Amino acid sequence: MKLKKPIIILLIFISNLITYQNKYDSLIKDFKNNAISKEAILNRHIDLISGYADIISIFGNGIYQSTEASNSRFLDFVQYNSKENYFHTDVIGGTIMEKTEGNLTGVGRIPTDITVRDDLNLAIHFNKVFNKLYQKLPDIKWMSYISENNFINHYPFIYSKDFRYTDDLKKQIFYTKAAPEENYTQKSVWTPVYLNQDKTELIVTYSTPIYHRKQFMGVVTIDFSNFRFNEMIDSNYESCLVDENDFVIASGHKKALGKEVISMEEFLDISDFTANTMKHMEVNEVKRINGYYVYSIRLTNAPWNLFIRVPAWTILLQSILTTLPIMLICLFLLLTMNEAEKRKQTARLLKDSIVELKSYQRLLESAAKMDFLTTTYNRRGYEEKLTEYMKETEVNKLPISVLIADIDFFKHYNDTYGHAAGDKVLINTAAIMQRNVSKKDIVCRWGGEEFLIVLFNKTYEEALIVAENIRKDIETSLIKLENSQTLNFTITIGVAEYERDNSFDQCISNADKALYNGKEQGRNKVTGSRYLL
Repeated sequence: MKLKKPIIILLIFISNLITYQNKYDSLIKDFKNNAISKEAILNRHIDLISGYADIISIFGNGIYQSTEASNSRFLDFVQYNSKENYFHTDVIGGTIMEKTEGNLTGVGRIPTDITVRDDLNLAIHFNKVFNKLYQKLPDIKWMSYISENNFINHYPFIYSKDFRYTDDLKKQIFYTKAAPEENYTQKSVWTPVYLNQDKTELIVTYSTPIYHRKQFMGVVTIDFSNFRFNEMIDSNYESCLVDENDFVIASGHKKALGKEVISMEEFLDISDFTANTMKHMEVNEVKRINGYYVYSIRLTNAPWNLFIRVPAWTILLQSILTTLPIMLICLFLLLTMNEAEKRKQTARLLKDSIVELKSYQRLLESAAKMDFLTTTYNRRGYEEKLTEYMKETEVNKLPISVLIADIDFFKHYNDTYGHAAGDKVLINTAAIMQRNVSKKDIVCRWGGEEFLIVLFNKTYEEALIVAENIRKDIETSLIKLENSQTLNFTITIGVAEYERDNSFDQCISNADKALYNGKEQGRNKVTGSRYLL
């Protein structure tokens, strides 16, 4: 008994340590995966914006080279305000044109010079692109073409009394940053974050320089409110999107930005040294900095950094709380053992406790062979079951067939609907597979969204039928999401038969090749290995 006590105490310590470490690793992984998903969302949105900016540039050049540029009837609506010496198109206000056209305003009389008139026509024709882009990207606030010829086409429509061209516009960062003096590459650029004209919200602008035959004509600006970026990075963790000057563009986790430009140091309440450490930490790695776990991301096509952090104590506390039930059980076991030393009755209790401990150990061993999410075998369980069943089939020379299945476009479900939806897809797939095979057959989660099925006493032709039944069941199944949405999905399956002259690994390889062939043919198919021969 004296010898058993230290051993049990050691086992208690080790089991609690393992439980704590597993929970800690899981929480850190969830934190990192959340950051990676936010990175993907932001990069996709920025790539979309960049693509539209390229279209705008190409469109502008095309207008200059087309005869259409000289034939715009919209110029008939341009009027001159002699009192304040500027021209405008206020006359379209309140008409149907207001929904598709911006307001064209400029300094002085209506230009008559042919070069400037061509530039005015370009600005007018930009309305076609502006209108389509405004519908595609609902987070756009304003779009403009600011010309070197001292006028602006501002979309959507706004009366000139509220906003019109002034020479001061060409001194603003959304213009100067794209102009040749600062932008010799002639590429589109993002501005740092700034307050809009009314000082009511934070804006970032994507500015595209427009050239005609190497001559700088002006800048197309697309203004974005930070509200949409706030939504993109919102999660259970504190996050902030920072521009190239280290000012905060957007924030998540319900920590609202005020109506002023603020540095990341002030927003996160950190020192300059801590901010510098965060800015120079390795990307795509979790690092502990001043009581926080921090994840840093540098976006691909924008000069921005995304920082996501969580207080270290929350991770540690959740990890510790996970170990408490096991710790209490172990302490109870120790108390029981102490009582067993004093009374004979406790010997029976101790014996029962040992039996329970062995049962729990068997349960743990069994769980180690199963995939916890889908309740199918993992690779370890598959290998043990295959060895056990192969002995019987080898004696009777029964046929064996192998199916390898892969969920089509699985990454799309995770990216679009979240990991919870992806988990439901995996669970539903496993359930359908288990429903279509016998209890002696092996269903194994082979890795990620891939499953392996071993069919005992099934010929190649019968295996094709089983595979097709699984494919059809999955194709017609619907998964309900928490937001009342539903999604359906498909699966591609490769089938091969086990030939005793070859290894079982070769059979799996044949099924895998058939699977790959099915994906090459468009997915949602059952493809047999004989078809490839």
